[in-house]
Order: sequence, then structure tokens, then C-alpha cells
Amino acid sequence: MNTIISNVIAAIILVATISSCHRDDGSITCPGPVVVNWKADGTAYKASTSIAVKVSTVFNLTIVACANQSPDRTISIGFIPYPPTVGSYAIQNDQTTGTWNGTLQGSYSVGTGASNDVSYFTDSLVNNGTLTITSVNTGAKKFSGSFNFKAKEHNGTAVINLTDGLLSDVVYP
Repeated sequence: MNTIISNVIAAIILVATISSCHRDDGSITCPGPVVVNWKADGTAYKASTSIAVKVSTVFNLTIVACANQSPDRTISIGFIPYPPTVGSYAIQNDQTTGTWNGTLQGSYSVGTGASNDVSYFTDSLVNNGTLTITSVNTGAKKFSGSFNFKAKEHNGTAVINLTDGLLSDVVYP
């Protein structure tokens, strides 16, 4: 019985730790519910959560739509300048090459976390787009803006078009 109680307590602590997603050095934040909307090939989605991770002078933003929207949808925009500033940024890094060309990179995944997930990536040729930051609240560490990009299926030829991306008061680390 003590083992069961210990396991339940450990599970509660683990869930509480993961759901807060905060590090003392401020490099990771998980704000929970966010206002992020987008369309993928014309179908509208709304994010249920996001996480921002700071790495040196940039941060990576991952946005997930999973509440009652199976399969899950995940957008990642990487190499956003830290701290964010108002402006437009090209999303055209080809992360499939393993080299960074100095621009932001974008990816989009559809799936359940199993091996049948489908992932799409931006490139420096035609599958790219823009992140536009329209406002930054440095005191609250939040920013707003818009995004759009095309991404090509990894190991495939299909292309997905992400449009009408809206970011409202997204928390950054």
C-alpha cells in the first residue's frame, strides 16, 4: 500500500513539474493556454499550449494543438532573436541539412507521437515564410505577431501551407 501511495505522490509531483515548465535561469517557459491560431492548407486550428526555450541569443517556440483535435498538430519556429524585437524575420532555414543559414527555421508535424507522424520542414528554396513581431511587452515577457510558411514533407514531396498565423501575448523566456 505504501508503494502505491508513493507512486501516486511521485506522479502528482511529476505532472506539477512538467505543467509549470519553468527553470530558475529563465531559459524555459510553458505558459499553458495561449492564443495562437493558424490555418494548415485552409483548415483552421487553435493552439492548446506552447513552450519557449532560450538558447544563448535565440529562443525556440513550439505551439501545440491537441485538445480534441486528433491527430495532434505541432508548429516549431526556431532561432527567434532573444530578446524579441518588433520586425519581420525570414523563416527559411533548411533544418534537414543540419546547418544554420542565419534565418529562422520552421517545422510542422501531424500525428500522435507514433512512428506514423508526418513532419514538414522549411527550406531555403521555395518552402519558407515570415514571422512578423508586431509588439513586445518586455516587463511581462510577452510578444504578439503573425506568421506564415510553406514546409515540405520530410522524405517526401508533399507541401503544407501554413497561413493566417496569429500570435497574441505569447510568453517568452
